[in-house]
Amino acid sequence: MSLIYKDLTYSIRGIIFDVFANVPGKWEEEIYEDILTDSMISKGYKVERQKEYSVLYKNNIVGKYRTDLVVEEKVVLELKVVTEILPLHQAQLISYLKVTGLQLGLLINFGGSKVYMQGFPNMVSNKKILTINFDINKTSLKNEDKKLLLPFLEMGKEVLENLGPGFFHQVYRRAFWDELRAGDIDFVLIKNLELNYNGKLYGSKDIRLFKINDLLISINAIKSIENETISVFSNLIKHYQCKKGLLFNFNSTKMDYRFIG
Repeated sequence: MSLIYKDLTYSIRGIIFDVFANVPGKWEEEIYEDILTDSMISKGYKVERQKEYSVLYKNNIVGKYRTDLVVEEKVVLELKVVTEILPLHQAQLISYLKVTGLQLGLLINFGGSKVYMQGFPNMVSNKKILTINFDINKTSLKNEDKKLLLPFLEMGKEVLENLGPGFFHQVYRRAFWDELRAGDIDFVLIKNLELNYNGKLYGSKDIRLFKINDLLISINAIKSIENETISVFSNLIKHYQCKKGLLFNFNSTKMDYRFIG
């Protein structure tokens, strides 16, 4: 446990262990959030739930983020109820520290056989969240596809390294938009998908896709890229009369993408 705010973190730790020991079964994160909030307020601490912060990407606001809990305007508490804590969860908290500017984050998991709590000091206020080693020449892409995709894969890498994982789709889409504009790349932003069948409009829904000549790019933040996701995207590539597609997943600590072409 970090020595930053030693007395405060010691007290929070005691409350967390007490909750874990006395709450039967496993519950949703919101329930633990309720209990911890009440417990810490009863101890005289200031607790803010779902506090909103602006997410900045290279000095531009690209979205919003809400914390689980902020205690005494000093410590971010990120709550999980999972079987085990993964590097992805740790990277998410580090991302949130950069956004909030607070000096300490506590990652807490109530989902294991033992309570998990780890402290992370803010070491990334003006730095990248991740350092990603990616070499397109080590991929199985054809040379012509490497040439086509390289600038966009580099943009995706830049976005993920600076923001880190843990945000909604639209945050990464806006940051990717900024990268395209900074690179002076012409693109069309597709915002709406219409369902026309036999000349009749049956419905429409919001969608966000980047079309660059014959390449369609989809920006996502999902648990994993499943076959169904690839199938749906492949259908959209055909629908928008593109020849190739690039599907990104930013909910990762590494380059996670699929190329369809």
